[in-house]
Amino acid sequence: MRRDPRIRDIALLLWLALWAGLASGQVVVNGELRGQVKDETGAALPGAGVTATSVDRGVSRTVTTDATGKFRFSELQPGRYNVTVTLSGFSTVTLTNNLVENQKTTEIPVSLRLSSQKAEVVVTGEVPVVDKTNGALETRQRAKEFEKMPVGRSFQALFLNAPGVNLIPGANPNPVVHGALSSNNLWLYDGTDTTDPTTGTFGGNLNFEAIQEVSVITSGVSAEYGRAIGGVINIITKSGTNQIAGSGKVIMTNDKWDAANTTTSTVCSTAGGTLNCTHPSLARVKYDHVNPRYAATLGGPLWKDHVWFFGAYESADRTTGQQSTPVSQENFQQSTKDRFWDGKLTAQVTPSISASARGSSSPTSGFVVSYGFFGSPGELVAYTGQDQTSQQYAGFLTGVFGSSLTAEAQYNWNGPGLSSSKHGIDVYPFAGAGPLHYDESTGFQFNGPTFNGYVNRPRQGALGAVTYYTNIGGNSHNFKAGIDYQHLRSASQFGFVGNQVFRDLSYDFRTRTFVPDTRRDYDAPVPSLSEGNIISVYARDKFELGKHLFMEVGARYEHQKSNDDISRQRRDGLAAPPDRL
Repeated sequence: MRRDPRIRDIALLLWLALWAGLASGQVVVNGELRGQVKDETGAALPGAGVTATSVDRGVSRTVTTDATGKFRFSELQPGRYNVTVTLSGFSTVTLTNNLVENQKTTEIPVSLRLSSQKAEVVVTGEVPVVDKTNGALETRQRAKEFEKMPVGRSFQALFLNAPGVNLIPGANPNPVVHGALSSNNLWLYDGTDTTDPTTGTFGGNLNFEAIQEVSVITSGVSAEYGRAIGGVINIITKSGTNQIAGSGKVIMTNDKWDAANTTTSTVCSTAGGTLNCTHPSLARVKYDHVNPRYAATLGGPLWKDHVWFFGAYESADRTTGQQSTPVSQENFQQSTKDRFWDGKLTAQVTPSISASARGSSSPTSGFVVSYGFFGSPGELVAYTGQDQTSQQYAGFLTGVFGSSLTAEAQYNWNGPGLSSSKHGIDVYPFAGAGPLHYDESTGFQFNGPTFNGYVNRPRQGALGAVTYYTNIGGNSHNFKAGIDYQHLRSASQFGFVGNQVFRDLSYDFRTRTFVPDTRRDYDAPVPSLSEGNIISVYARDKFELGKHLFMEVGARYEHQKSNDDISRQRRDGLAAPPDRL
């Protein structure tokens, strides 16, 4: 007795769903190419062979059109593809340079003519203007575009070009999207969640030379993402191809080369009962110093048509202009060092199974920060030194099983560093610092910094998902279901130098003498650790209703549980004593 192929597909779907749950971050960044083959009269042509070949990597996959002449290539790596269509008695047609982008569907109509001669149709590759299968409001910027734009060398400088994305004046580069809080965004690298577990802001930097594309979704977010009331920012990194290619850049900046500031300020007072205003110039003394930045990339095949690599490295030493402390009038400069790298391996294991792994690191050291917990630093030794770093590692696996089923799995780890001596943020006193003295008469701090310690906020995530394609009532349906697991940690340790703080009636920084008011003694600092898990399941259906209407319906459920540093548990955002849970 012949087994019903539908039963086989359902069994395979259930097996993959179980595998996905056990393997079980966010979405794998692949795209889709589909179309319909018709003859010159507009009649559908079933049974035609359709082959999609990657222009960049040489990988090919072949499918057969269904009873309605439709074909689909799911889980394609982004890039350009040549599509060849063959059917006995008809001319062979090749459509070249069809662009496939992550999380988008590229549609290509194909028309075959009755002929015994081979014919080739060359179509100029165009970026799809409308993707009716994607209902999200999305803005994309590609490397060929932003490399020519006068923007800063960071992904934070790119997402601000999307409509509805704004920065609060004076705030750090975490945007407000359509009025949501700056902590309500979701930050992704190649689809993996890198959002800071504590603040909800971006969790690290990235080598600018490694960025292929920046996608910003501001509304209509799919159930696949979740945890984002604001925007979803996805940074796609570059991958290697069959062509060995690289780049080298030296970028130099100098404050002296910038135009002078001719703006004036307005300062008014009502001394003597009369309004008096002055207009001091905002011009400043420019610092004549070249700050070089060196960047290099290299990519190509390790095994042509099968395995590819890409790597990028960037080094920069930046020294700011001269600054002065407000009370002691000490001159100082900030000198920071960037040492950013990014690497990716991509493999086509079989024509239907692909895998990739990537890693990156973005340490910056040498910040001089004015932390004013009690008051503003009045001398240099009261400022705080700061180093920061982040690393991301991720692995991806996608598979296509027949014409109706695909699966994907992903794992990612984001954190400050694999070495225990490296933290996400390290803050430290400068040489000669002692206990902090707060001068109550002036409101300035002296003798030592506010903070001494570190912050660690690693995140681990894994996901598994399956997608099933079918036709119901003559309309195509794209069902997807998945599970998303996240493990979050937030560790910190802060203390005062010497575990003491002095509040003084007055403090003379020249003689180091003071008139005491109170002294606070603290215990030696100990680490504070909170950690928790988030388990999410989601399902969604993208489907057509006739020729002119396309809909997406989805649902997502999340369960959160965490423990703070005094062993209190939280579930779904509600706190309760342990004995009540």
